[in-house]
Amino acid sequence: MSNNQHLFSKGNLPAYPIEVTHPEITRFKHSNTGINYVHILDSGKDGPTVLINALMHGNEYSGAVVLSQLIDSRIQPSCGKWILSFANVGAFATFDETNPDVSRFLDVDMNRVWSNSKLESGNHVKELVRAREILPLLKEVDYLLDLHSMHEECEPLMVSGPTNKAYQFAKLMGFPKVIMRDVGHADGKRLIDYDFFGDEKKLPIGLLIEAGHHWSKLTIENSQHTLFRFLMSTKTIDIQNVPENFQQKVPQVEVKVTHRCVAKSDDVQFVQNWLGMEIIPKAGTVIAYDAGVAIQTPYDDCVLIMPSLRHVLPGVTYVRLGQQRPI
Repeated sequence: MSNNQHLFSKGNLPAYPIEVTHPEITRFKHSNTGINYVHILDSGKDGPTVLINALMHGNEYSGAVVLSQLIDSRIQPSCGKWILSFANVGAFATFDETNPDVSRFLDVDMNRVWSNSKLESGNHVKELVRAREILPLLKEVDYLLDLHSMHEECEPLMVSGPTNKAYQFAKLMGFPKVIMRDVGHADGKRLIDYDFFGDEKKLPIGLLIEAGHHWSKLTIENSQHTLFRFLMSTKTIDIQNVPENFQQKVPQVEVKVTHRCVAKSDDVQFVQNWLGMEIIPKAGTVIAYDAGVAIQTPYDDCVLIMPSLRHVLPGVTYVRLGQQRPI
């Protein structure tokens, strides 16, 4: 490492403005399911059961804004059912604009608890307790959209996980541009990987949208576009209820994750302030240092996926590496 090379660490990253005020959701506490903050809209007609989930992480509230807008619109499913869920409301209740990242979760990351071994364990951390409340309804679901956002200002990514069924449905949706295929996380299963969602031989499909930076106005728009394209693709919404600007598909690309860079220390530094989807032309290019050890790209035209140092600790993934191809 050059002595005069400027490096970026979690201590000198730029702060992002909070462009979108966190929503007031306490009016949605009481529901028709008996589960606080989880509502069912039932068309009374045969059709799929669709789950739209927001607030898996307490500081990622763009999804909660969009879900609130959907409820307030009074739009109903044209067939089947919509389950509308605000997940980690406990963590969201701690949101503080002066320290907005700390409300991600209370005890553990709620998007790492979705395995039967954890759900059936005797562990009573707050996120597991909440996950068990939602679980009975989850078992009825045919299609899932989990609304997330990102630490950095990056274009939206649809995460289809490891299954081909989810990848094909993401292509059917036609938004956003990037479909990211990966195998999940070593430290626990995401909701989209739970049981039947992660089983190629079973019907239920789960997708996760990373819609942009947590508190950006553009992220709200990306989330809206994704939500309406998702509902159109499940065939549970009348087209006249979909704003014209959210009806359109876009050309898409696939990015397949090949490597995860997992921190070996809390001293990880980037050689640039990577935001995500940068393509590094040459193999062997240094992109970061972990406790002084150079981290290099493994092949030509390597894509950097969701790089972030804001929560870096030993064992935490700070960037994924992938290969891109047109669809």
